[in-house]
Amino acid sequence: MKRIYLLFMAVALAACSAEPVETEGVTALDANLEGNKIKAQEIEDPMGFYSGQSGNLKGTLALWNDCDNLYLKITPTGDAPDNVEISFVSALPELKDNGNIKNKPEVNYSLVDAENLLWTFPVSDFNTEADNFIFVTAWGDDAGTNNFGEKKHKYTDYNFDFSMCSCEEFFDYVVNEDGTYTVKITNISKSQVDLQIEFGDTNSQEMIPAGVLILVGSLTMIVMSYFKIKNYNM
Repeated sequence: MKRIYLLFMAVALAACSAEPVETEGVTALDANLEGNKIKAQEIEDPMGFYSGQSGNLKGTLALWNDCDNLYLKITPTGDAPDNVEISFVSALPELKDNGNIKNKPEVNYSLVDAENLLWTFPVSDFNTEADNFIFVTAWGDDAGTNNFGEKKHKYTDYNFDFSMCSCEEFFDYVVNEDGTYTVKITNISKSQVDLQIEFGDTNSQEMIPAGVLILVGSLTMIVMSYFKIKNYNM
């Protein structure tokens, strides 16, 4: 009876000591995997899309603007993505306790809105003086110049650059010797631009009274000259 009791106590102690060891091992393994994933993200190109744990570069993201449009371009390194999700938000989304995004931003654009993986958005659709947060997902991965949260969710805080749209830098004229002007204009945008030019600052409506007086005076002088010549001949 004593041997059975000792055997039962040994089994119970072994079971109790095994549970914490197994749990600690799993927790440490998860932490190690998460740490390796964060390290890999720090090494990766922030504007690149990567495939899962393998870390294969699937494509890159580019953003730029001109005077009229914002452009978003995805360049694959191999096959094109099966799905693309693009979201524009004015504020970063909230995070859960586990670090995941609480409410994912609404998808505004997808592959059907692109032409050869190039998206074109009119500048007039944006508040160019405020923050414009852009989330782009392709090949199941996100890309962007910025990240937030412990899991480093990627996005781009895009700032519009209109330094190339100044007319002072791309409008010039030359005064010719004969008094004429030669205008030099450089249009850096892809779309056509309507140009309106005004010569001088004369208001033709204000010249009507003066023109009438000049006409009446000229006719009066002609009539008076006629009678003088007529009387002189007689």
